[in-house]
Amino acid sequence: MDLLIIGAGGLGCGLLVALLSSYSPLRSITIIDPDHVEAHNLHRQVLFSVADIGAAKAEVAAHRVRGWACGVGSTSAPPTDSAQHQPPG
Repeated sequence: MDLLIIGAGGLGCGLLVALLSSYSPLRSITIIDPDHVEAHNLHRQVLFSVADIGAAKAEVAAHRVRGWACGVGSTSAPPTDSAQHQPPG
């Protein structure tokens, strides 16, 4: 089974941890998130650490998946221009 995760924030991190800690027939996971790891979110985004601050969330999450799940391929995909985060205002 191939899986696409859109968002590696609080919910996306929890979902990835749950999927990887249970038996599932995952073959590959693609993670899309245009944001970067920020210190004020670390308490709820369990895939990330202080060392990851400033790094692209999707890339770090894909790296963690590759380290935890032998045999499951993971990639990070850049968001399309229309999906990029726009600051409020």
